[in-house]
Amino acid sequence: MRCQSAVLSEAREGRTMSNELQRLVSERMSELSLSYRRAAARSGGKVSHGTLNSIVTGRHSWRLDARTVEGIAQALELEPAAIETAVGRVSRSAESEFVLPQKANRLNAAERRAVLSMIDALLTAAEGVGDPRQLDAEASTRQGSESAEASHR
Repeated sequence: MRCQSAVLSEAREGRTMSNELQRLVSERMSELSLSYRRAAARSGGKVSHGTLNSIVTGRHSWRLDARTVEGIAQALELEPAAIETAVGRVSRSAESEFVLPQKANRLNAAERRAVLSMIDALLTAAEGVGDPRQLDAEASTRQGSESAEASHR
């Protein structure tokens, strides 16, 4: 069982990370005299004005995919690593190359494919495909709307 202080510490850390991104985006938009729409236009379509507004007002989920990180960086004339740091991620460019341990050479071809599939799954999740609960909620909402439309026909 985890102690209450560890849970509180994690909550504070999460809040700090989200506040850091919120502060960075807000300050940089102010420095560049950018509106949400103008910043979104500068991103080349990688980030919407609504996402920028959600970040600055603290309503964003803090799950950012690579494209959104790139868009924010482009719009605000920053390096993507600065955005990743503000979100609390270690920049991919700052990490050393990942090499499997020597014992992985004992794996057969099928086991190696399984390891590579796991790596693909982890990277897909890290790219911020979205919170599965939110995706489920959106799908339920769409299904409800479609059902309502069908009943009115």
